[in-house]
Amino acid sequence: MDMVAAGLTLLRAAACVSDENASRLASFDDWARLIQDAVLLAGEIARETPLFQDDDGVTEFGNPVDSIDAGYQQDPETAKLGALLVAWHEVFRNRPARVADAITAATPGSALHDALDEIAGEPTRINPRRAGRWIERYRGRVVGGMRFVEGEVLHNAKRWTVQCVQGGSLGSFGSFSVSPCEKNPKLGE
Repeated sequence: MDMVAAGLTLLRAAACVSDENASRLASFDDWARLIQDAVLLAGEIARETPLFQDDDGVTEFGNPVDSIDAGYQQDPETAKLGALLVAWHEVFRNRPARVADAITAATPGSALHDALDEIAGEPTRINPRRAGRWIERYRGRVVGGMRFVEGEVLHNAKRWTVQCVQGGSLGSFGSFSVSPCEKNPKLGE
């Protein structure tokens, strides 16, 4: 019972000192802010309490959101999605386009071709069905301040737009550390 009481006390204290701008987890902001603040507060308390220190006299409680960011950045699908979002945005800006349009626009050696080939490449071509399903699987996922948004269907094919998203940007991807949207947020308008 003492542990439960201590945990609840820590959560209450964290809620009282919460930094409104601390979290970057979109729909999980309230939860993340409370847990993040509780872990950081526990780290501060532990640094001042000899009982919790290790042999070197140091106790480290890392920021849990940093751990999520690190895992997100190491995800190979995130790198692929980020590269495709940047390349798609460079070619189409905010105009809706079908996967077939992207494959046609993707000249060998271009960033768009390389990204599509990584996702849906076959020995002699880029498989449009596989590319479309891959984009559909990751639609709405924000990488570098951008995401794919599904548009209207044209000739039995979905059209996709890269949309810039205010805030909620987690991590970097591939060789890109800043997306075109983060450099100029008006690009996605």
